[in-house]
Amino acid sequence: MHQYPGLQPALRLVAICSAFAAFGTVLASSPAMADAKLFAQRCAGCHGRAASLARRLDGNEQEKSGKLEQLLANHYAQDPDERARLIKFLIGLSR
Repeated sequence: MHQYPGLQPALRLVAICSAFAAFGTVLASSPAMADAKLFAQRCAGCHGRAASLARRLDGNEQEKSGKLEQLLANHYAQDPDERARLIKFLIGLSR
């Protein structure tokens, strides 16, 4: 290692970059990111940002969930699993 004095800092940099890349991959594949992507694909075109929509929800979590369930069942989210994911995502943003 003494023959190449710049090698050790370079290896540290590679290790740090690798760690950030791995962390980014974990975040990108997290359930929350998948739900955000679902919202972006299904809802954002008409309804804009998820956070803006979530702030407009009135009531406690149970009331919000009921309202969203009723709305989404008849509004482009007929798949129960996708609907549940969207509801959980939006309620999480409304806190």
